[in-house]
Amino acid sequence: MVALAGASRGGGGGTATTAAATTAAATTAAAAATEASEDTEDEEGEEDEVTTTAAAAAAATTAAAATTTAAAATTAAAADPAGSGAGAGADLDPVELIWFFPGNWPQADQEMVFDEFNEMLKAHMNTTIDLRAVSFGEYEQKMSLVISSGDDYDICFTSNWLNNYGLNVGRGAFLELNDLLAEYAPNTFASVPSAFWEATMVNGSIYAVICEQISARISAVSLTEDDINEFGYDYENEYVPGDIRSLEPLLEAIYEKYPHRYFGMALDVAQEYLGMEYLNGVLTPGGIDCFTGSTTVFNQFKSEAFLKWVNDMRYFSDKGYMDATRRITMSEDPGTDRRNRMGSIGVGGAYKPGGAEFDSMLSGFTLIQFPSNKPILTTGGIIATMQALNRVSKNPERAIMVMELLNYNTTGEPFNKFYNTLVFGIEGTHWTSDGTFRTLTDAGAERYNANTEWMFASNYQAIPLAGQPADVWEQTKVVNNEALISPLCGFLFDSEPVKGEAGACAAVIQEYMRPLSLGVVTEAEYDEFLTRLDAAGADVIIAEMQRQVDEWVAGR
Repeated sequence: MVALAGASRGGGGGTATTAAATTAAATTAAAAATEASEDTEDEEGEEDEVTTTAAAAAAATTAAAATTTAAAATTAAAADPAGSGAGAGADLDPVELIWFFPGNWPQADQEMVFDEFNEMLKAHMNTTIDLRAVSFGEYEQKMSLVISSGDDYDICFTSNWLNNYGLNVGRGAFLELNDLLAEYAPNTFASVPSAFWEATMVNGSIYAVICEQISARISAVSLTEDDINEFGYDYENEYVPGDIRSLEPLLEAIYEKYPHRYFGMALDVAQEYLGMEYLNGVLTPGGIDCFTGSTTVFNQFKSEAFLKWVNDMRYFSDKGYMDATRRITMSEDPGTDRRNRMGSIGVGGAYKPGGAEFDSMLSGFTLIQFPSNKPILTTGGIIATMQALNRVSKNPERAIMVMELLNYNTTGEPFNKFYNTLVFGIEGTHWTSDGTFRTLTDAGAERYNANTEWMFASNYQAIPLAGQPADVWEQTKVVNNEALISPLCGFLFDSEPVKGEAGACAAVIQEYMRPLSLGVVTEAEYDEFLTRLDAAGADVIIAEMQRQVDEWVAGR
C-alpha cells in the first residue's frame, strides 16, 4: 500500500422458505441423507469437478436436518434465518464455527472484540466462532495449506486477488450455495443485484457470499489538501483521466521542497486505470480492453497502454519523484509512511463516495480524492470481496445464517450491531455513535483498526464515519449502477486447465512487480520480463482464456 493511496479495497428483502415446506423436507431426510452421502463420496473422488449438481446440493441440505430435533430447529430458523427474534438462540443446537479471514492483524484489542462478538452471537443464535485472523501477507499461503491438507474450517475469505475464488471452485474446495442462500439468507440474497450473483456463478452455481461494496472499480488519486493549498494545483482542470503525467506540475513542486516524499502507484491497481479487465487477476497474463468493448484476450503486459505506464513510472523515478532507492530495499511501503506524510501523491485503492473522509481519518490529515479514470464494473470488482463455505463444512446452514446476520440488519435496531462490533470494535470503547454517524475513539484508532470493513460482510452495514455523507451507501450504489460495464462482466475464468502455466507466470510477475511499481526496470529488463512470461506459458493461458470467452459469449 502506498502512503497516500486509498486504503480500502440494495434493496428490499425476500421471504424464507415456509416452515411447512421445511418440515415436509425433514420428513424425507433419511432417504435424502443416504443419497447425499453417496453423491458426496463421488465428489470427493473427483477433485477436479467444478460444480455439485443441484440434486446433490439439495440432498445435502436436507440431510443436515435428519434428526427430529434438528428438523424442528431448522423449521424455526427458516422462518427467521438470522435469529432476529427474541431468544431465538434457545431453539438452536450449540454450534462452533471456524472462520479464516485476512486483514491488518494482529490488533491489540482483537481478542476483546472477538469475545464480545461471540457473546452477542451465542445469545442470538447459540453460535460461537473461532475467528482465525491472518495478516494479509500470510493469508494466501495459510489458506493454500488449510485447503490442500483438508484442515477443518467453515468459512473463509475468497476473491480474485487473494485465496483465488475461481481456482478453489475448480478444485472443489467450496460448497455450492444456491439453495442455502435462498433458505437461510433470503434478505442478503434479495438485496444483492442478480447481475452480481451471476458474476460469481460457475456452471450456474454460486460458491460464495458477496460482501457488497464499491464494485465499480477505479483507483483513486489521493492528494493532501495542504499540498493543493500550498502549490495551487487545480486538479479538476489540470488532471487528465488516464494520464498520470498530468500530475507532474504538483509532483515537481512537492519534490523541490520535500524531496523525501514520493509518488506511489502499484502495478496491481493499474488495470482499471488502463481501462482493462484482467481475467484471472494481476498475477496472470490475459485481459481485455473495456474501453473498446472488445472480447479479444491479449497479454496486457505487452500492450501499448501497459508499456506507456511502465515508461511513465520510469520517468517519475528518473526525476526523483519515487524515492526508489530507499523503497526498493523493502517488499512493501511501511504503514507508518502514511501518517508520517512520506507520500506526495498516491494512486491506489478504490475511488468511492466517502473514501476521502475515511482515509483522512486513517492518515491524520485531510485528503482530496478523485477517480484516476472511468469506473468500470467487472467480474473482478464484484468478486473482489466474498466469503465461501468449506465443501465439507459440518454446519453450512448455521454458517449461512451468520452471513445473513452480518450482511443484512434484521435485528430491528437502528444499525447492525453484529457487523459494526466485529468490524469496528466495541461501542463505547472503540467508537461512539449519535445514531447517524460513527466517531472513532483513541482506543479505536490505536488498538482495533484493521481497516477491513469491506472484508467481513456488506460495507453497506457500516455506520457512516463522522464527516462522510449520511447517504454514502446510496451514493456508492449510484456509482456501481452508472459505471461502464465490462463486456465480460459475469464471465469467470476457470484456470484449472492451465494451472501449471498460471503458477509459473505468477512467479515471474511477483518477481518484477515491485521493481515495475517503482520505475526501476530498464527497457532491457522489461524485455526480459516479457520473454520469461512467454517461456512460462503466457500464450497457452491466453489461448485457453479466449476459448472460454468465446464459449461464454456464444452461450449468452
